[in-house]
This record gives sequence, C-alpha cells and structure tokens, in this order.
Amino acid sequence: MMMFYCLYSQLRWLIKTLSIKPATLVSALVGWGFIWVSAITIRSVPYQVNAILQSTTTQASLTIVWCVSSLIIVAISTWYHNKTIWWVGIVILAMTICKLFFVDLANSNTIARIISFIGVGLVLLLIGYFSPVFGNKNDK
Repeated sequence: MMMFYCLYSQLRWLIKTLSIKPATLVSALVGWGFIWVSAITIRSVPYQVNAILQSTTTQASLTIVWCVSSLIIVAISTWYHNKTIWWVGIVILAMTICKLFFVDLANSNTIARIISFIGVGLVLLLIGYFSPVFGNKNDK
C-alpha cells in the first residue's frame, strides 16, 4: 500500500513541477504497462528475436494478450471519457492486427492461427460493442 502511495505522490509531483498534462502522463504509464505485460508474456522463451518469432505458442499468446490489453484500455477510456487513452488502445489494437497478419500467418501452424484469429475477432466484437468511437461534443 505504501508503494502505491509513493507512486501516486511522485506522479502528482511530476504533474505539478514539470507541467505535464495528466492525460499525457497516464498515456505514458499505459504504454509502459503494455510493454511490461508483453515482457511477462514472452518470459517462457529466451529473450532472442529468433526464438521469440519462431515460438508459435508465444506468438498466439502475445496476440491474445495484446488484444485483451487493448480491450481493457479502450473500455476504461470510454468509462472516463478520455479520448487520448482511447487512441492508445486503438493503436495497440492496430499493432495487434498488423502482427496477426505479418507475423502469425508467416510461421504458425493451423491451430495457433485459428486460435489467434478467433481471439482477435471476439475482442474486436467486444470493443465495437462496449466502446464506440468518440463523437463531437455536439453529437448526442
């Protein structure tokens, strides 16, 4: 609990002292959290590019983790009406779809490919249902 209080007070100090907008700071924290979750996902494979790219299980897991992370980020941003964080989630989703087509299709077997596509498709449906695109302030 004390660690969270220290982190909170450091963030407040950064916002106040360096005149950083809170949305920018939160976007950076979300980005670092995304990198951390990705590193945890690939920890079962040696940290070498070839080993990571050739492991179909790791690639399918990474695709699903990225999609679920995007869903969580977009849902939270919709809940708090924060368009900056929403865009961070959409960029992560776009990276996931590019990874799905360029990496997962290149070197995965049929089962991993099917699981990745079904997982990404379900998450896309959930994002479309729970977090519609932000409109103008005049739209109702």
